[in-house]
Amino acid sequence: MSMSWQQGMTRRGVLRGVAVGAAGLAGAALVGCSSGSSNGTKPASGGANAPASAPKGPTAASIIGKNWGSREPDATPKYGGTLSWAAGSPTLAFLDPLQTAVSLPHQTVSNGYSALMHVSRAIKDRSDPLYFPDLATSWEVADPLKMVFKLRPDAKFHNIAPVNGRLLTSEDVKYAILRASTDKASLFKGNLGAIKSVDTPDPTTVVINLKSFDPMLFADFAGHYVWMTPKELVDSGKLKEQIIGTGPFVFQRWDRDSAIQFKKNPDYFIKGVPFVDELNVLQIANQETRTAAFRSGQTQINSIPKADAKAFQSDSKFVVESSLTSNNTTLFMNFKDPRWKDERVRQALSLAIDMGVMNQILEQGNGLQRGVVSAKFTGWALSQDELKSKRFFMRFNLQEAKQLLSAAGFPNGVDSPLLYSTSNGQEHMDHVQWIAETWTKNGINKVKLVGQDWPTLRKQQDEHTYDGLCIGADGQPQPELYLLDYRTGGSKNGSGIAIPELDADINKVIGIVDLKERQEKAKELSRKLMEKVQYKITYTDGPSYEAWSKDTHNYIGAPADWYTTAAFAYTWLGNA
Repeated sequence: MSMSWQQGMTRRGVLRGVAVGAAGLAGAALVGCSSGSSNGTKPASGGANAPASAPKGPTAASIIGKNWGSREPDATPKYGGTLSWAAGSPTLAFLDPLQTAVSLPHQTVSNGYSALMHVSRAIKDRSDPLYFPDLATSWEVADPLKMVFKLRPDAKFHNIAPVNGRLLTSEDVKYAILRASTDKASLFKGNLGAIKSVDTPDPTTVVINLKSFDPMLFADFAGHYVWMTPKELVDSGKLKEQIIGTGPFVFQRWDRDSAIQFKKNPDYFIKGVPFVDELNVLQIANQETRTAAFRSGQTQINSIPKADAKAFQSDSKFVVESSLTSNNTTLFMNFKDPRWKDERVRQALSLAIDMGVMNQILEQGNGLQRGVVSAKFTGWALSQDELKSKRFFMRFNLQEAKQLLSAAGFPNGVDSPLLYSTSNGQEHMDHVQWIAETWTKNGINKVKLVGQDWPTLRKQQDEHTYDGLCIGADGQPQPELYLLDYRTGGSKNGSGIAIPELDADINKVIGIVDLKERQEKAKELSRKLMEKVQYKITYTDGPSYEAWSKDTHNYIGAPADWYTTAAFAYTWLGNA
């Protein structure tokens, strides 16, 4: 069965194609996008950036074509200028994307590297991902264990030594996929573990053979798991400090702890983009300073603290969008720590937190309770009523918590360090301090707070080298990936949990081709995980906010928990 892009393709459309392929139905129609604004071809009704007059040149839709969405398809894009963005995760240790699961490195390198596809979303719905062609122009599926991608024949690497502007071929794609799925330094080996082998029958064809069906893999190729890094750059030893890809922007320089500068790629395979001449990724560590820089016009796009959302929403100079997001507030218990081996201790830690108070602290009461799978994934997440039921331990019951601790041999509670991030702003700090004070005051856990900057914390989370407890990140762009957080080698398995029987259960769920059956089995497994509080306590999902100036046109930010800024190539500035 062959598929190609007409416009943005939904994940359900992709997986429906896999199911059709598995059923052996020949001659099926090409799968396009969903109806309505999701296909990115219709103008947004009204909207802050609607064009005021008839276009005087090529329209955005005619330039962008099927490669991206258009808020203003009939507008004439303006070329030139410098687009500046300050990241919400302000510190950056290096540029090798395989050695980190932190968002900023991937958001940064997504401007220089390409992937097989790239992800955007419906114009009016940030929770509805759509997949667009990047290096791949089409794909075929003969059965659930084989994927065939056809590549663009004209994609060139940036004209920088040692790659020197040569054409990208299927061998480059094979190299990048195998490096991401097998290299000992890759944090994504677990995510890509279904890959058995990669064949390259010709320079523009890539055949990916699988050990088992993986419903996440197609979308993984649009995410941050496999950037097309050339072998020459890897072999040069400069991958941590340089970017040489086939993407829309060419890396210029990195002033550490200050800014990364790009310029537009004159040889980019999508003609007519980028619209801006230069791109600056600014590193502004302080949240208040980042917000002030955005308000003053130093940057055009910015993540907005929850406390400032209403002020920006009421300011006519800005456009503000919100989406339900998994916060960096998940509590991990180190699997190797004997304090947490008894499930009654883990259950007690969960029972001793009032989730209602937590919601007020983190989300001003606007959040939803988290289970194993984020509440943003309807059909996968357990209902709010079920999460609060007596079956689980997300209800507040201090007496029961103390009884469990006493029965487990800790009548006076446990003592434990708690690693937290010093980079995430006051809301995060309030959350951490409240947990520590609540546990300590009530004799549950005498907490010693240990603060680290975000890259250091994430390294310890990813390598499971922290002592005791860690409040970190587990946000995922696909529902099944939340199960991988409990599987050995999962990229956000922050506890380091490694239970072979659990791995087998997770693999069994992921290998189910039928969507409805996979959803139901995922819920069943989620219930089992929550009953035992398997080395992780999730708290809330809440709204996150992103804003841009009204003079910034056609910006379509990434769906929640996707680590990419591919939208910058299709964004133009009205004052350029």
